[in-house]
Amino acid sequence: MIFNFPGATVVDTAQYYLAHSYYGNKEYELAAVEFNRLLVNYPRSAFTDDAQYMVGVCYMNNTPRHHALDQEDLKKAIVALEDFILDNPDSPLSADAKASILEARTKLARKEYENGITYYKMYSYKASRIYFQKVIDEYTDTEYAAKALFKLAESFYKQEKYAESKTKFDSFLNLYQDNELVEKTREYLEKMSDKLSTENAAG
Repeated sequence: MIFNFPGATVVDTAQYYLAHSYYGNKEYELAAVEFNRLLVNYPRSAFTDDAQYMVGVCYMNNTPRHHALDQEDLKKAIVALEDFILDNPDSPLSADAKASILEARTKLARKEYENGITYYKMYSYKASRIYFQKVIDEYTDTEYAAKALFKLAESFYKQEKYAESKTKFDSFLNLYQDNELVEKTREYLEKMSDKLSTENAAG
């Protein structure tokens, strides 16, 4: 239908269901191509909104499940879904798109956080802080931002950089008052109070 009757009024419908057929077979990369083809070739189709949303869904599903593997398609999914929300702010699918974006961003945040943990366990605290800081700066909306800030403060403590550690732990308490790590944060601050007092006296 698509190739033999390109001018037919139902060809966009055929294109839409062709894309969904690939999606149903879990051939997500091919499905994304076909949904994109609908958007390019039939921009006035009644299916464009749904097709735009499905491009992001295809990229999401084509991403390796384990966070440590290549996540390039996940980044494409975020861009596609953000574009969908921007173009269709009143769509009933916007809520699902936002939830998917958060899920994708959380997965990316975890990847960076775990990289930091790897260096932290190797006592390469300076290297670990690069990854923790990236999570804090780029993935504030995820659960890993709090964890990264805590480990950032802890890494300074391990290197006996108590002033820097205290600053980060204080920030943690200000930002995440209900977090499960609050108690440990206060324990660290109590430990450091005497150390900082000694340093100040010596100074």
